[in-house]
Parts: sequence; structure tokens; C-alpha cells
Amino acid sequence: MNSSYEAQSLLKKMLTYQTVSGPDGLAQQSLFLDFLLQILRSLPSCTVLAHQGCGGGGYPFAHVRIGEIPEPAKRILFVCHLDVVPVGSRGLWVHDPWGDDGCVDGRQFGRGACDMKGPTTALILALQSVAKQGIGADVIFTADEESGSAGAASQMEYLRHIDRPVGIIVCEPTDGTIRLGHRGAYWIEVTATGKAAHASTPELGVSAVFLLMDAVWRCRTGHVQS
Repeated sequence: MNSSYEAQSLLKKMLTYQTVSGPDGLAQQSLFLDFLLQILRSLPSCTVLAHQGCGGGGYPFAHVRIGEIPEPAKRILFVCHLDVVPVGSRGLWVHDPWGDDGCVDGRQFGRGACDMKGPTTALILALQSVAKQGIGADVIFTADEESGSAGAASQMEYLRHIDRPVGIIVCEPTDGTIRLGHRGAYWIEVTATGKAAHASTPELGVSAVFLLMDAVWRCRTGHVQS
């Protein structure tokens, strides 16, 4: 079996897991994680440092180490997420979202083929190759990244206590361009309190909606006052 066909076959298998974000997809995310761990456990010196499924309402999660690299400062950590964006309207899809159409004109179509089951395929095959040479790495799989990174957030206590690696590679698609860093996210909760008034005399009241609009304008234009 040549490497190209192997990659296509593995990606197609990954696409069959309907790992959509949210409660409806957690069971499939857990099954998908089990599939990935089955492959990784076949590699030399594989240790599953942490693993949980979706039982009890938890988020699927795993931390795997390939190879024996005792010094944390020499380890690379790869991060992948298990979930994909929901399919939406099935009628808008030209190809089957779960990979049943196979490879079309050299391309594999399906929900998550790019983000991020394609990159996960590349990582698995790369680990298979380097593990034979005694080279290893750490890998973390999280759930529900597409819906606010809820899976990673639920593991913050565990993640705070892992050894700091020399570098972290997030396997998101970048069209082959290496990106250093990430813009991150900042969540703000704003509450506006208005004053009710009769519709015939709006000048006697205060619109909470207008206050929120003003707040959004200040955020967008940088006119934020402390």
C-alpha cells in the first residue's frame, strides 16, 4: 500500500465518524478518539497519560506520549480537536459530508476533511514514520473546539500541571504556511440597564438597546473608557 492511498484511506475512515460539536456529537467524538488511540497504541513506546470518554457528561480527552523523551524541554506537543462544525442543511452539500463519495479528482470531500481530520491524518502518519526511528512526541486530543473550546476548558486543571514542552504545534490548516502564535479570544459580558417609558414619550426613558449599541461602537472603534 503506497503512502498516498494510505492517507486517503485513513482520512476517509475518520470522516465516517459524525463528530459534530455539541451534546449530540460527544458519543461519536468518544468513538473517534478510541479509534485514534487504537492506532497510536500500536506504535513503539506509546503511553496514554490521560484518557476519558463522554460518560457522566464529560468531554472526550486524551494525552498520549509516543517515544521515551524524559526531558520536557525536548518534547514537542501536538494538539488536535475531535469535533467538526455541524453539517447544516444537507441539501446544500454537493458531496456526502461523511466521506461516502470517496476521493473525487484527487480531493477528499467531507465535513472536517480540512479542519481538522486532514491534519490529524497527517499527524498520525508522521508519528508512525518517526516512531520507527525512535523519535517521539506528545499529543493531546480535545473535544468541542468548534463550540468555544469547551473540551479544553474542562481540562484546565490537568493541563496546568503537565510538563511544559519545548513547543506546541496546533494542527489547524494553514495552507502549508507556518503561523507563530494565535490571536486568542476575549469574552466580554455587558449588561445595560434602561428606563421604561411610554412609546409616545421615548425621551422620558433610556433605551438599554441603544446603550449596548454604544458599547459595541466603542469596542469596535477603540473608544473604550475605563
